[in-house]
Amino acid sequence: MSINIYTVKHPLVLHWNSYLNNPSINDNEKYEVSNRINMALIYEASRKSLKTEKLYIKCINNIEEVSLISKRNFYLFCSDLHISQGISKEAKYLIPNINIYNFLLYFKNKQWDILKSHSILPKVLKNSDIIILEKQLDTAKLIPVLEYALQHEDSNTTLQICCTKCKQIELEVLSNIYPKLSIYTCFIENTNN
Repeated sequence: MSINIYTVKHPLVLHWNSYLNNPSINDNEKYEVSNRINMALIYEASRKSLKTEKLYIKCINNIEEVSLISKRNFYLFCSDLHISQGISKEAKYLIPNINIYNFLLYFKNKQWDILKSHSILPKVLKNSDIIILEKQLDTAKLIPVLEYALQHEDSNTTLQICCTKCKQIELEVLSNIYPKLSIYTCFIENTNN
């Protein structure tokens, strides 16, 4: 089984992605547009998993219907503090029961690892949806996070990666190691050219 790759083709996301490539925009605008893209990616990744439950409230003359999001746990892992700070409030509006975790990576002995002393990560990820959000897909940096998630998950856990950009070669490497992933991205760079 190979990984599932979803390129977001919504017109606004395509426009925002093109806008980021404009060299004349300032850093604040890039930050705002990047946050919009990240929220669109999180929305796409969570869309299939979000379920609503109906609540009926009996009033004197009528019955009110309210839709509530189910209690399934959502975890958002991010190694970039700028990204997680920029989207944390909006992510809570989008998915009220989302838990956002930052992790720090360090490079030692020619490989990346999670700096556990400076990263607060959940111990249990059972029956949940895990979204890993990165600006650009880097398999070497992603492997320790995936290993952590896979050690703490169960069969009811879904694992999804959201990134603005990724390279085709990174996707191929990732599909050989972790064939059950879902990846949501805006742009796939073809490295054969």
